[in-house]
Amino acid sequence: MNRKNKYNLNRKVFLQSIFNMVKDSEFMESVMMELLENYNQNTDEINEIEYDETLLDEMLKKAIELEWYELCARIHKQLENVTTNK
Repeated sequence: MNRKNKYNLNRKVFLQSIFNMVKDSEFMESVMMELLENYNQNTDEINEIEYDETLLDEMLKKAIELEWYELCARIHKQLENVTTNK
């Protein structure tokens, strides 16, 4: 495993562990809102870099719940790109 892949794996594991810790807390709503707002401010290209597939499913569920359909479409598009590239 090269250095970049190791970094990406460590980053994904870290993000997933933080997300799982926050997921069941009372702060989940505000954390997801902030993630979605940050995601919405970025371009598709930046989103591809900054957000990996470990967070996208939960972000999509929250965006649907909030009826932010344009954002849902962007997240879905990134999820499709992730599954296509695997």
